[in-house]
This record gives sequence, C-alpha cells and structure tokens, in this order.
Amino acid sequence: REVDTQTGNENYLLARVDYAISNNDSLFVRYVRDSGDTILPFLGSPLPPRWPEVGATRNQFATIEYRHIVSPTIVNLLRFSFTRTRETDVEQTPDQTSALDFFPSRGQNGGVNITGLASIGTSIFAPLQETQNKFPLADDVIWTKGSHNLRFGGGLSRIQSNFQQQGWWGGFYTFPSLTAFLQGTPSLFQGPEPGQTDSYRDFREIEVDGYIQDEWKVRPQFTVNVGIRYEFVTDPTTNVHPLMTLINPPFGKFQQVPNVFASNPSLKNFDPRIGIAYDPFKDHKTSIRAGFGIFYDPIHARSYASGYYFNPPY
Repeated sequence: REVDTQTGNENYLLARVDYAISNNDSLFVRYVRDSGDTILPFLGSPLPPRWPEVGATRNQFATIEYRHIVSPTIVNLLRFSFTRTRETDVEQTPDQTSALDFFPSRGQNGGVNITGLASIGTSIFAPLQETQNKFPLADDVIWTKGSHNLRFGGGLSRIQSNFQQQGWWGGFYTFPSLTAFLQGTPSLFQGPEPGQTDSYRDFREIEVDGYIQDEWKVRPQFTVNVGIRYEFVTDPTTNVHPLMTLINPPFGKFQQVPNVFASNPSLKNFDPRIGIAYDPFKDHKTSIRAGFGIFYDPIHARSYASGYYFNPPY
C-alpha cells in the first residue's frame, strides 16, 4: 500500500477603494485574486505515485460601481465588472514509463486497466484547461414613492468560455482479465487519432437581463412584493474552432453547425414572483409570510461544453 501527501497552496488578495465624490456621488473599486495549486499523487493510479498531476486555479474578479443620489427618493447604481476564472490540470512529470508511451510524440504516458485490478498510468482527464471571461454591465434604480418601493434595472454580459480537455490523450487500454493482459488482447483502446487531437473549443454568448419589482405597503401591517425578471441568452457560437453535430445517429455523419443549440432554449425565460408579509396582531411579534415564483437556470457552457470538446471528432 502506497502513502503520499497531497499538498496545496493558495494565495488570496483583496483590495477595495471607496471614494466620496460629492454628497450625492460615490465610487468604489474592488479587486480579488485567488490562486491555488495542489499536487494529486494518485489521480491516475493508486499504485506508486509515478504519475502525479498538478491542479491549478487562477481566478480574478474586479468591480467598479458608481452610486448617484438623483433625489431624496431615487438612487441609481451603475456597475461594471470583469471576471476571469481559470483551471488547469496537467501531468507533473511526463514520460516516466517508456512502455506506456502509446503516442510518444505527445509527451505523456497512457494508461492500462485490467478488470478486477488497479489501473496504472495517467488520468484519462489530463491535460485540462478551462478559462472563462465575463464582462457584465448593469444598472439598478431604487425609487421610493409613497407606499411603493420600486426597484428596476437590467444587465448586459458578454461571456467567453474557452475549454480544452484531451480525454485519453496518452491512450488507454482496457483488458477484460489478467489472462487477456498477458496475451496482449485488449477489449478496448481509447485515444484520439492523429489529426483529431485539438479539443480546444471557444464558446461566445451574450446574456441580457431585465427586471422590475415593487414592494408595496398596502397597510401598515400588510406588504405585497410583486416582480418579474427576464433572462435571455444568445444561442452560443464559436470563435475559431468548429462545432459539429451528428446527423441521424448512430450511423449518420458529422456536420458543422453555427450554434450550440438547434433552437434557443432561453426565449421564454420570464420569471414572475409574488410574496406577502402580514403582521396579524399589529404588535411586530408575529409574522405570516407566503410567496410564489418561477425561476430559470439558463444553460451555460458548464452544461454543454463537454459534449463538444471531450470526444473526437468533437
């Protein structure tokens, strides 16, 4: 039985500046950087740690917000942000076992699995890279008018999602038994063929959100919240690398397509909501609340990307 240490390092930075321009105007700027590395000694095999991998993250978040008091009853918030998340996973020391160099030109060992025994070699998931950039621009208005507290606004966000995961990059043999292994008769070999090793995919989409909400104090002890939100996401396209789909599976042919989805699934993403709060005895000791809402979870790259980058011909 092998024992090893999984070590990790993380560096975190947070900086913020607040500036009061005038009695009615203020500005704040915030920046966060979070980076970490961890060594995974047994990711590919529980045998002696000859194929350790290094997982790394490099995340950055920046926000600029401008606050303007239009009048004693109206406040406007204008906000711009930038978000960059990056994750990688690579083999730490390639080419440790020449017998597992199924594709020598790729500089990474492959793997072998014998049914009923532990696998040897590298993980099937490396090398991996996932990088996403977001550029959100949003504006919110808070307006108090009589017994109404209105909030409305919207946002526009440009999203760039870049993924690369050359699954089974070094090749992977599966043997149904020890006898088959000794005879050199595998039941399966997995690995991208020469000419089909570029799994990099770059998705591009734009998200547009808008909302309005009214918190209406109908009576001193009775409040109603009513609102609606709309979340629209463009049908993602690709920046450089093509998107392929299979026509008439499983024996059809691959065909290049311009978008991720055959039709945009977000066209009807209307999110209505309503809620009430009631103080039945007017003594602020008892509260009765109820609410209803419909919420959508837009389909982003984390859900569909692997269908385009994980298996050749992608």
